[in-house]
Amino acid sequence: MVFAVLVWVLVKGLRYEKLFVSYSVGVFAVCCFVRFAPWAWDNVKLMIWSFLVLGPFMWDMLKRVSFYLRAVLMVGLFWSGGVALWEGLGQHQMHRWLEVREIREAESVLRGIPAKRVRVATKPDVPHPVALCGYPVAMGYAGHLWSHGIEYRELEMALRELYCKGLRSGVLREVTHVFIGPRELKIYGGGRGRVWERIPEGWVEVRRVGDVRLFEWRR
Repeated sequence: MVFAVLVWVLVKGLRYEKLFVSYSVGVFAVCCFVRFAPWAWDNVKLMIWSFLVLGPFMWDMLKRVSFYLRAVLMVGLFWSGGVALWEGLGQHQMHRWLEVREIREAESVLRGIPAKRVRVATKPDVPHPVALCGYPVAMGYAGHLWSHGIEYRELEMALRELYCKGLRSGVLREVTHVFIGPRELKIYGGGRGRVWERIPEGWVEVRRVGDVRLFEWRR
C-alpha cells in the first residue's frame, strides 16, 4: 500500500506531494532493513511518523476507487495491526509501565525531603515513580541518553556497584539517597528479593514504607 501511494503520487501528484511522499516512503523502507537504535521501538516510531505523513495521500487514492474495493483494501491495511493490538492487550501480554501504588509509596517515603537538595539513585527507568514525584535521579532511561549521544555506561556500572555492593564511586558523588523498591529489587536483587542484606558503611535507612526503603548518605 505504501509503495502504491508512491507510484500514484509520482504519476498524478503535485511537486510538493511528490516530495512529501518520496521522503516518507524512503524513511519507511529504510526502517524495514536498517536498525537505527538498540531498541526496536525506535524504528517503529520512525515508521509510524512516515505512515502518518502518507495518510492523507493514501486516503486521496482510496476514495477514487469503488466502495467494495476500498473496503477490501482498508481491511488488508489495518487487519495485521488490529490483530497485533488485540494480542498485545491480552491479560498476559499487557505491558505495565506504572501503577498508582508505586507513586503513592514513593511520595510517602520521600515526604518532607526537599527535592532541590537531593539526588536519588534509582533503577534507570521510564517512567520511574521517584522522577514523577519531582525528584532528580542519578540516571535517566538509557534509551533516551543513547539517542542524545550521552555516554552512560560508566554511570550505569556505578549504579550496579552501588546497589549490589554499596560502593559510592566518584561518578555518583552527587547522590544523596538510594531508593530501593520493586523495580530495584527486580533488576539488582538477582532473584533473591533483597539488595542490601547488610546496610553498607556510610548509608543510613531513613524511611520504610511497605517494601520500599530509602537510604541517606551521612558519612
